[in-house]
Amino acid sequence: MKTSILLTSAAIGCLLAGTAQAQLAFDANLELDTDAVDTATSSTTYDQNGFVELNVASKRENGEYFVAAKGGVRLTTDGDKNVAVRDAYIQLGNNSWDAQIGRFEAINLFPLGKD
Repeated sequence: MKTSILLTSAAIGCLLAGTAQAQLAFDANLELDTDAVDTATSSTTYDQNGFVELNVASKRENGEYFVAAKGGVRLTTDGDKNVAVRDAYIQLGNNSWDAQIGRFEAINLFPLGKD
């Protein structure tokens, strides 16, 4: 249900972004994890999992005012719930203030270049 709402919102956002002449960006992240477990009671077992994350973002500026939106879906390779909604928000404001509504990471715990 959440995924269909997000995908519908992303599709509508893409259509509206084209007509509003907004900046539109698509990106993806890929993470693969391989675990090797060697215990004294059994042989070595290997487990590989990870995810693919698909994101779409759009921004429209008019003078000093702006409206931005972002949506992201994470497709995992293991577990029952293999689709998770990541960031999904709308942000609006100007040069001195902005408001952000939706689901997003409130604090960047891993800033770029400091992971």
